[in-house]
Amino acid sequence: MSRKRRPAQPATGMRHLLSEDRHAKLVELSKAGIPALLAAPQVGVTTRTFDRWLARGRAEEDRILDETTDDGDEPPVRDSEEPYLLLWRDVDAARATAATRNVLQLQRVATGGYVTKETTRQFRDPASGKLVTETVKDIASPDWKANAWMLERQVRDHFGRATEQVEVSGPGGGPIEYAPRDADALATKLADNLAAIASVQATRRALEASPAVLGGDEAEDVVDAEVIAF
Repeated sequence: MSRKRRPAQPATGMRHLLSEDRHAKLVELSKAGIPALLAAPQVGVTTRTFDRWLARGRAEEDRILDETTDDGDEPPVRDSEEPYLLLWRDVDAARATAATRNVLQLQRVATGGYVTKETTRQFRDPASGKLVTETVKDIASPDWKANAWMLERQVRDHFGRATEQVEVSGPGGGPIEYAPRDADALATKLADNLAAIASVQATRRALEASPAVLGGDEAEDVVDAEVIAF
């Protein structure tokens, strides 16, 4: 008695979610300077999923670099990680393109001298009676704020803004006084907070461990599960 073969099932899990269309759209959005928090929903996945894809690709890139010989012989890319490696490389290059474009624009604004408006008009010269064409251009002035913005971030030790420190004190600048019952209440509240954090961490560990429980590709279907701790 012969058995009928079951038709091949489509791929599931994270690799299935990372389609060529999603790959291309994420690269396009990254090149435009859109952060992951806004880019991921545009392709129908969570930010956590997008970050996880990039993390897997970067890990594969690091593995290849670590295992590359002194002669430059690279190890083969693992098939399971190839989609994420390609995504990581393309998104990394796209983000570099966006950052470079923005830096050049800041430098342009800082330097000034570019045309912001051009107006052309025609009139008849009253003295000669000839038709005259006149073009007036508005030129942007240099903007020191663009330079200041870049210096604050690129040379923070010298040009960054000093961090303001806020001190809390009691009346007249003296120490804050509290009764023992205040310390007990604070300890109780701290214990409650720690218990809540432990509960969230336990839930997160359970979600992360789900691939081992489910087994196979079905485990990858939990890619969009998230735990949000307040």
